[in-house]
Amino acid sequence: MKEQVYATNALLIMTVFNFLVGVLIVTEVVPLFYGLGLATAGMTAIVWRTKRELVGDEKLWQPPKKRKNT
Repeated sequence: MKEQVYATNALLIMTVFNFLVGVLIVTEVVPLFYGLGLATAGMTAIVWRTKRELVGDEKLWQPPKKRKNT
C-alpha cells in the first residue's frame, strides 16, 4: 500500500510541476526552449527518484527469475 501512495504522490507532483512550467511558458516568463528543457529535466528527476525508492537498484528490464529475492 505504501508503494501505491508513493507512486500516486509522484504523479501528482509531476502534474503540478508541468502545470506550473506550462503557466510560465504561456505567460512568456520563460522562453519555450528553456521551459521544455526544464519540464524534461523535472520529469526525469521525478521518475528517477520514484524508481529508486520503489524498485531500488534493480534494472526494470531484467527477467523476473534473475532478480534478487530479498
